[in-house]
Amino acid sequence: MNLDMADWMERFAAIGGMFYELEAVLTVERRVGEGDVFIDVGGNVGFISLTASRIVGAGGKVFYVEPNAKLRARFADTISANQIANVEIVPAGFGAVSGEMKLQESNHHGLGKLTSGTGVKIERGDVLLPRVAANASLFVKIDVEGFEEMALAGMPEIRARPRTQFLVEVTDAWLRERGGGAASLIETMAADGYDAYLPVAQRDGSLEFRPVAGPLPQNQYDLLFTRAL
Repeated sequence: MNLDMADWMERFAAIGGMFYELEAVLTVERRVGEGDVFIDVGGNVGFISLTASRIVGAGGKVFYVEPNAKLRARFADTISANQIANVEIVPAGFGAVSGEMKLQESNHHGLGKLTSGTGVKIERGDVLLPRVAANASLFVKIDVEGFEEMALAGMPEIRARPRTQFLVEVTDAWLRERGGGAASLIETMAADGYDAYLPVAQRDGSLEFRPVAGPLPQNQYDLLFTRAL
């Protein structure tokens, strides 16, 4: 990868040799298998998509979903340079309805937010289902700075599939800006039959999944939603 040393997240990866969200990487490594389909909603520079690409192998598929054209171009260069064939770039954001929105960029590209306006294509996540085999196991990672509930609202068919898991970033303050919140997100997934777990990395390199019944006191955390742990 061509990393930007001026960005703290990329600098961490260059120096440490890993993506800074250890629990996210470990969850993907533990819960995604060869031949699976992985949907990376909010792909950013592609750390998680690349991890998933290695795991699912030639028989699997990764959909990298990113509304930021600059990040998409960088990721396209990465997969081209590494001759990666199992990744498809989706040039859009995922929301409750199809249309357009505006991307409000930040000094740190990981903090870009979708707002009212035009310029960025918005799709419902279920648009991908015609390209996914009916018997495929699905893993969906969503990290979209408070737009997570909107993204989930646009994928009712994906949520209804029996072999689907989600890793969702939960930031209650940002979710509330959209009229939702951590509680409503967890309740929505529970209504679809999903149990929530907090991934916690252990000192020995293992990963513990702690059951979660409601919002946590942390400002920001990732939750694994699955029907079978």
